[in-house]
Order: sequence, then structure tokens, then C-alpha cells
Amino acid sequence: MKKIIISIFIMFSFLTYSESNIQTLVSSDINLSNEYIEKNNLEIEKIVEVEQSNILKEKISKTIDKLSGITQMLSVEEFTGKISDLFINEIKMELVNISYILNNRVDANFKVKLLDIDDMFNTLPMFKNEEEFLKESEKRLYEKYSKKFIEDLEKSNLTYEEKEKKVMKIILDIMIDILKDGIKEYKKNAKYNYEDISITFVKNKNKWEKVDILGNEKSNLGFKVLVNKDINLSDEYIEKTQNEVFSTITQDIIIDKNENEKTIMEEYNFTEEEYNKYLSKDIEKMLESIDYTKKSIYFINENNVSVKYEIKVLDFFSSIENLLSDREFLIGILNIKNNETQDKESRLKKVVYVVKHLYGEKNIEKLKKENKYIYSNNLIKLEKINGTWKIKK
Repeated sequence: MKKIIISIFIMFSFLTYSESNIQTLVSSDINLSNEYIEKNNLEIEKIVEVEQSNILKEKISKTIDKLSGITQMLSVEEFTGKISDLFINEIKMELVNISYILNNRVDANFKVKLLDIDDMFNTLPMFKNEEEFLKESEKRLYEKYSKKFIEDLEKSNLTYEEKEKKVMKIILDIMIDILKDGIKEYKKNAKYNYEDISITFVKNKNKWEKVDILGNEKSNLGFKVLVNKDINLSDEYIEKTQNEVFSTITQDIIIDKNENEKTIMEEYNFTEEEYNKYLSKDIEKMLESIDYTKKSIYFINENNVSVKYEIKVLDFFSSIENLLSDREFLIGILNIKNNETQDKESRLKKVVYVVKHLYGEKNIEKLKKENKYIYSNNLIKLEKINGTWKIKK
């Protein structure tokens, strides 16, 4: 559950809009009039404000479609509607700048403030472990529905699929209630995360449209240099700064391997020794399969720049769907000792079993051969402090 909610929560970075002094950056190889920029900035700002709920529902729908078979039992509209109602007021988003890559293509860059969902799940007793959550769910189930109702449902003439759908709706309602109470409790002493997000818009038939954040097609645009239209920078300064900035950004910053390891260890409560013994080699292969390309540098002012990288990742989501319908794989999961207490050894074996099937060399080579990739963007911000460029966290 935690993984799904965190993935959905990240998607909520596109929900709300707040006005600010928005900067405009223009690619160094195009000329745009102030009138054109002002007119199109207003159009883009309006789209962000008006279309926020549509962006939300589309993003969550695609996430749920990829992460589970829940849409077969429950309509996407119903699921996304309830989740969005729960989280929509918990995100603060500010449009920082609009960057013109071409006259008909822009990057809109946002600063997002959101609850530290990971800390919330690690802090509150109701989310801390699966056993507590199931206990709380069962308690609420019998508070809301009588045993007779559940028995009558089991004995009813409904088909298996109809029963399953009804049960999923009940589970969703209970999950929403628990999350609602959890957020309320967590906000009494909450921690927050701050994200920098970039959304691309293209002008098609005189109308601005957003480009998918997660896509299956590589961008065909070359590297672009964008400069705040309100400042003057010499070509020499721009070239010198690029050299300094790109020598500062290492591969470990673009693809944070340590953060990936930390997340996995915390998620499954593994020790460093267990991680290194059972998972590190397969995770390392997965991370090595990630590729990246620098796409643009944004000169906000003389002391602040941002760099956008296009990240190319194998489409492991498609493998999850295939594994869930693979009889041999499912039998292998069931054959792993699975007692009522869900002891740590069983959980460890299950995770290792899944990781080796998902990120193992065999599946990586299969996805490469099928040319199955997902493309996304990573925005890195830097600030010049005492003459040296530093990564801004």
C-alpha cells in the first residue's frame, strides 16, 4: 500500500497553483517579442490553473493502470476522485519560471511543497507496519459493517467478479478513512519535502497542451541554453559557466544510488548486511541500465542555474503486469513460507524472489531487446557560493 500511495502522492505535485513573480527564460537561438511572451505566458498560466484537476486524474489513472490490476475491479474515476479529494489541499505549488525552448514549446518549472509522506508512514503507528494497518482495517471494517452483512455478501448470488468489486469499494473506503485520520494526526507535527518539477507544454493548432511527464518516446530536441530575458550575459560567461556546472554534476547526483539503497532498506526493514548479501547486485544492474542525456541549462541569474536531464529507464512496469499473470511466478511466491505472523525471513525471501525476476539480467536483456523504455526529466538546481557552484538540495 505504501508504495502505491507514495507514487500517487508524487503525482499530486501538479495539483495546485499560486501566483508569484514568474520569470521568463528564452533559448539563446530564438528571438521572441515581449508581446508574444506576455500573451503566451498568460495562456500557459491559465491552463495550469484551470486544468489542474484533469492533470491530476490523468496522471493517477496512468499510475494505477501500471501499478496494479485495481482498475479491473474499481473504476479509475472513483479511485482517483476519492484520493484527489483527500490530498488536493495538502500540496502547495508555485510556478517559478516559463522557459521557451522553441516558439511553440516551453518548460514550466515549479516549486512544490508537500507533506513528507515517507516520514508519515514511518512515524504513525497505524502505518508503521503491515500488521498494525491490517488490525486497524479489520477494526474499522466491523465498526462500519456487521458480520451478518459480510456473511450475506459471501452467500449472495453475485458473481465472483461482482463480489470482488464490492469488497474493493469497501476496502477503498476504509483505506481513505485511515489515510484521512493519519494525515490529520501527522499534520500536528509534520515534516515537509520540497521538489522542483518541470512540465513541458507544446503549442498545437494555436493551443497549448501539456506533454506526458512519463512517456515512451525520447525527445528529439538537441541541447538548449535558456537565459532569463531580464538579464544580460555574455557568450563567454555562458560558456564558462556551463563548463563549471557540468563538471560539478556527477552521475551519482543525477542517479542517486545511495538514496535508492536507503529507500529499499527502509521500505523492507533490511539491514545493510542483508541488502548487500541478497539485493545489491540486482539493484546495481538495474541502476546501471539507466541512461541520461543533458537537455537544457536555465540561467535564472548570474548565481543560479538549473539543468534538465532526460532520464531513460527500462519499462519495468510492463514486467510487473506480465509477472502478475505468470502462473509459474505466482506459484513460486506461494511456495515461500507464508505463516500468519509474516516473519522477517519469509518477507526477505519474497522480496529477493521478486527483485531477481524484475531486475535480474534475464529480464533486463529482454526489455532491451524489446526496446521498452520510459523517459522522464530530472531537474537539478545549482547556486554559485563564494565563486563555486553548489548543488541546491
